[in-house]
Amino acid sequence: MSTVSLLDMATVPQRETSTLEDIHGALVAERSKKAYASGIRQVVKWIQQTNQADALLSADGSINLAAFSYDDFVRFIVWTMQNTAVKASTMSGYRSAMRNYYKMQKVPLPSQFDGDLKDVFQGIRRITATSEQTTSVKDSGKRPLGYGAYDALCRTTILAMDAGFLHLFLVLPWNLMARSKSTETIQLGHLSYEEDAVGITFFKSKTDQDGSKRRDPRHIYANPLHRHTCTFFALGLYLACNPMLAAGALFPGSSQRTRFGKGLKLALMEDNPVGSSEIGTHSIRKGAATFVSSGSTGGPSLVSI
Repeated sequence: MSTVSLLDMATVPQRETSTLEDIHGALVAERSKKAYASGIRQVVKWIQQTNQADALLSADGSINLAAFSYDDFVRFIVWTMQNTAVKASTMSGYRSAMRNYYKMQKVPLPSQFDGDLKDVFQGIRRITATSEQTTSVKDSGKRPLGYGAYDALCRTTILAMDAGFLHLFLVLPWNLMARSKSTETIQLGHLSYEEDAVGITFFKSKTDQDGSKRRDPRHIYANPLHRHTCTFFALGLYLACNPMLAAGALFPGSSQRTRFGKGLKLALMEDNPVGSSEIGTHSIRKGAATFVSSGSTGGPSLVSI
């Protein structure tokens, strides 16, 4: 196992060595912690730009919750909507960041955060929707990856000189309809023999943070007629090019999702007909869900898939 992967394992608290602080810290995902910190920085930046630092910030530059009120946060949200291109979903993330900040500071959360603020964001979403309907404003979110674009990307990534990494990381989330974070954390021990398929079990996901749901393996199958999109071929190519892989991560090393995102962008820029700025790692799962449900007049929503 590589030194990098050993370092990654060291940053994850194990059961035998977990402290009470580790247990409390595990309630919030690392990605959420970074998002919360970013949201708080935006609030602090607004306080400084509006010349309220002396009144609302502590000596160390952090938000002073003894002075910062619910009304101050609402003014920050309104200012953000009026003066920036930040989406409503991002502003809603600022609310989550403030809720977490109150919790971390052990200060009671103002009741308006659970009541009045919901109405504020509902109004913001309606204003945004009306604006997008009556103007040429385009949603900046990543759009689903169509099957034609996916097919073209597979033909490009299969030729990449990276020991099969980019190609397998593209094919797996499409066939598993999995998020890139889930793909990044697949362990070799999660793979199982399922007769004519290979099973991959996820013990935790975004919608199952505590791993309490059923842990049935998701199945991937061979596609011998289309080698460039065949999951078996992609997995075999990757394993053949990485014979030193031992028990542990299928994609050892740090920030493999980021590595894939950069490689995906380069592949899109090479010869793919879609714009690289409109496609991201989450576009793969969106595209797979859209593809399997195309033509259906019923069934589950894309989100539940």
